[in-house]
Amino acid sequence: MKTKRIMTVLVACLALMLGAPAAANAATYSVSGQLNAGGQLVQYSTFRSHTRGTAGLRITENVSGTSRFGLRNTSGSQVTSSLSFTSPSYQSWGTVAAGRYALNGRMISAHVSMPVYQWRGTLTL
Repeated sequence: MKTKRIMTVLVACLALMLGAPAAANAATYSVSGQLNAGGQLVQYSTFRSHTRGTAGLRITENVSGTSRFGLRNTSGSQVTSSLSFTSPSYQSWGTVAAGRYALNGRMISAHVSMPVYQWRGTLTL
């Protein structure tokens, strides 16, 4: 009986240690925008706060071709590598330092029929 109680407490503590930090620190934002077929960099203007931890982007509606996204700090420097999407999916930048970040985006496509393409997704900071 005592062993079972100790195991229950240990399992509960482990669940808190593994689950609570990610849930407490992560914020999810709906994001969308336009990328142009010419491949020019688009610097989105909305900055969002992030406490140190994993950051990622889920693209739910992609442009025709390849879209690339990175995180930019308030000084204007892109501080992450670019994530490359050819279809809807989730990718992570890994652990990102605490700060305020906005998205940089670019479209790369060999076959374009419109000058501007819409994308949508979810940013997790």
